[in-house]
Amino acid sequence: MLFCLTANHGNADFELLDRISHTSAPAASRRLAALEFVRGAVVLATCNRFEVYLDLDDPLAAPDAVATEAVVAALAEHSPPTPNCCARAPMHTWARAPCGTCSP
Repeated sequence: MLFCLTANHGNADFELLDRISHTSAPAASRRLAALEFVRGAVVLATCNRFEVYLDLDDPLAAPDAVATEAVVAALAEHSPPTPNCCARAPMHTWARAPCGTCSP
């Protein structure tokens, strides 16, 4: 199953795009490819878009939720922290799952 998660000017603000554009794409790709349910991973990070392509094992229960959580974890690990907030908040906001540890 092919899974794509993307952030660009149409679905994310420029602050978030700037933050995730500094993510180590090779490191995130390696981390994602090492997951047992991922057969292959490609991460593309540019100044105005961020895309993750995963080849997922079939059958995988709730593949979009599992893959999204894996991408969020890889981004949190391989991107610089955000001032005045926890390091995971922008990725969780992007994935529409607030971490609950950040102040508004």
